[in-house]
This record gives sequence, structure tokens and C-alpha cells, in this order.
Amino acid sequence: MAIKFSKSAATLALGVAFLVTPALLDSTSLFSIDSAFAAKGGNAGGKGNSKASAKNEAKSAAKTDAKSSKGPSAKAAEIEVASVSVAKGKGKISSKLGALNAAHASANALAHASPNSRVGKIAIYRDANVAAVAAQEAAETATEDAATAADEAAAALAAWEQAVIDAAPLNVAVTDAEAALAEFAGWTQIVDAAADLEQAASDAQALAASTPGDQALQDTAQQLADAALADDLAASAAQASIDASPGEATLLQTLTDAGTAATDANDLVNSTLDTSNQTAADAEEAAKLAETAAADAAQAESDAVTALEAAANKPVDQEVRDAVDLLLAGK
Repeated sequence: MAIKFSKSAATLALGVAFLVTPALLDSTSLFSIDSAFAAKGGNAGGKGNSKASAKNEAKSAAKTDAKSSKGPSAKAAEIEVASVSVAKGKGKISSKLGALNAAHASANALAHASPNSRVGKIAIYRDANVAAVAAQEAAETATEDAATAADEAAAALAAWEQAVIDAAPLNVAVTDAEAALAEFAGWTQIVDAAADLEQAASDAQALAASTPGDQALQDTAQQLADAALADDLAASAAQASIDASPGEATLLQTLTDAGTAATDANDLVNSTLDTSNQTAADAEEAAKLAETAAADAAQAESDAVTALEAAANKPVDQEVRDAVDLLLAGK
């Protein structure tokens, strides 16, 4: 993966910083200063009793030896060892870089180098690596966008499913209201039919009474009377149901209200379905873009590695690449 600054590159930077910083302390010079002072025995003029001077020198030297393991000279020795260790590390990576040490070239040299030269090939790698980093960032962004689009599609699908659930009882309410109104109409028809039959029987009875010699009229009047009596039972039951119902006007209003609610719910089902379909298509497109971006990033990374190996004229590992990236930083 193309990186701007890797951990190993940062470590190398620290090593270089140690190399270019002058030694803060030197153990040899400290011993020399201590010895010079001891040789004078603390006497600024360097004169006096020679025996006392010798004793002072011996004591001073002994104190110096006793303190050397914990004093500043020990610290200086540690720093010196660390510097030597870093120097060895620098020598090692420099050796691994080989021809890629040409990355020390200035920005101007990199800008004007022949593409077939070592410096020119390193410049080609530099540009390829920048492109690889950019492609990787673009792939990460595309992946995030695809994830967001997938979340939006899932949320839209859930909204549609909920709308369907919410609309179901409202549609049932419309069906129930229609059935109730139809049942009321049936009761009304029974009552009205019974009333009509009763009226017909009454008329037949009157006609038969006016012509007592017409047996046919007498028979018809009797038949109608019997039918009216039979229907009267059904009509009484139907009328009882009508009386117990909320009434035709209320049933009609219930159907209207249920229809309005169901229409709104069904409209929401349709709109959420459209949204769900659109977000699903968007998510699919975003996934394709992310896949393409990932492939582009992989290709850009491969191109960068190929360019670096062409500049090195040999395979390289991540440590070498980090070191080259560090040398090229800012150029």
C-alpha cells in the first residue's frame, strides 16, 4: 500500500537526526579535564608542596574513577554508543538503498533529470507513488460512500416495509366499512320488500272483498297475505338490525374516513417503494464505483512498486521504500 510516511520511515528520520546532531559530551575530554585539574591539585598556580600535590592528584584521580560510572562521562559514553548504533543503522539502510541513494538529489535535479537516468527513474517513482496515495485515498472515500449508500438503501427498504405494515389495517378497515354498509343496505331491502308485499296483500284483500264471486282473486289475496306474514318475520329481524346499527349516514362517513386514511397510507407505500428502488440502484452504482476505485488503487500501487524497482534495478522491500519516500518528502 502506498504510504506517505511509514513507521520505519519515521524511525529512519530519528536516526538521521541523531547523526546530524553533534555529540553533546565526550567521555575522553571529560577525563582529560578531570585529570588536568587533578594534576594541578586544585592549585591555580600549579606550585606548592609537591607531596601534597601528589596526594591531591591521587585523591582526585580516585574520586574521578569512583564517580565515572554514574557521572556525566557515563552519560556521554551512552550517547556516543547510541550515535554509533544509529550510524551503523544508517550505513545498513544506505547499503540496502544502493542505486536508490540517488533519491538524495535535489528537487530541481529530479525535475530536470532524463527519464532514463537513475534520478529520472526515481522521479517517475515519486510521481507514481503520489498517484498511488491519491488513488488509495479515493478508493477509501468510494468505499465509505458505498457503505453510506448501502445504509440509506437499507433504511429506505425498512421504511417501505413499515409503510406496508401500517397500510394493511387501514385497507382492512375500508373493506369492513364497505361490508357494513352493504349489510345495512340488505336489511333495508328486506324491510322495504316486506312492506311492499304487505301492501300488495292488503290491496288484493280489498279487491277480493269487492268481488266476492271471483274465486281467483280470493286465492291471490290469500297467497299474498300468507307471503306477507312470512316476510314479516324476516322484516322484523332486519328492522331490529337497522335499529341497532349506527345508521346509514354514520356508516357512509366511516367508509369515507377509512378510504381517506387508506389512500394516504397507500400513497406512502408507493412513495417509499420508489425511494427504496432508487436508493437500491444508487447503492449498486456506488458499490461498482468503489470496486473500480479499489482496482485503480491496486493498479496504481503496482505501478509505483514497478517504478521503484525499475529505479533500483532490483526488487525492493517496504523498508527501502519507506527510506526512499523519506528522502523524497517535500521534493
